[in-house]
Amino acid sequence: MLYSIITKPNVLDTLIIKHGMPILIAPHGCTDLIHAIQNKNLVTFYKLQGLITASSYLINSFCKPFVFDSIFVGMSILHFQRDINYSIGVRSTIYTGFFLFLSICVDVRFLYYYMISIHVPNHYINNWFYIKKTPKLSFAILGANILLCSLFFYNMLNYNSNLIPYTSDNSLIPINLATFPANKYIALMIKSIILTHISYQELFIHRNSSPSAKIKTYWSNVDILTRAFIAVALIIKKIII
Repeated sequence: MLYSIITKPNVLDTLIIKHGMPILIAPHGCTDLIHAIQNKNLVTFYKLQGLITASSYLINSFCKPFVFDSIFVGMSILHFQRDINYSIGVRSTIYTGFFLFLSICVDVRFLYYYMISIHVPNHYINNWFYIKKTPKLSFAILGANILLCSLFFYNMLNYNSNLIPYTSDNSLIPINLATFPANKYIALMIKSIILTHISYQELFIHRNSSPSAKIKTYWSNVDILTRAFIAVALIIKKIII
């Protein structure tokens, strides 16, 4: 289980938990839905979601928790190492595994900062080719996901007092990150959605390429809007890091 040895967060930590999670981190997987619609792959997408959700509940019900958690961490390593240069081979797996170990065993805020500053920007860069093909549909889906994630996370924060970053007078209070999310079934549902996202990306987005191969392939021929988007994303990453 993810937890933090530092129980008293600063203002930035609280903002990431309260606003960064529902607005920036949680909705980024909706690009899978965009890709599935564009490629008439919705049935496969929903089958994959159903299969992974059912498998997750079965594994969690009949096996010890560490079995499902090990699968989840292993898939996360596979997913996150795509943010590292694949040319370094197995070292990318080792680096990613060590980072996740620090996040799990030392301080989960490493993971939140990484998601905000590196993973999510990289994800949109690598999927921008699909997003810009149907901009109205893409931004409608993204907006709807931000709204749904915001309603879900804000309601969950208000439901569980351990997760509320502010008191009634708007002063900062400690967050127990070990209880986020507090309900084990909600946690399992979220993990199932994440595993579906990872699986879809591996099966249909990255299956024949490294994470940045599509960008490199199209870079010499892409339009100025795409170049501008990539440049801005890279600048934002540089400033944040």
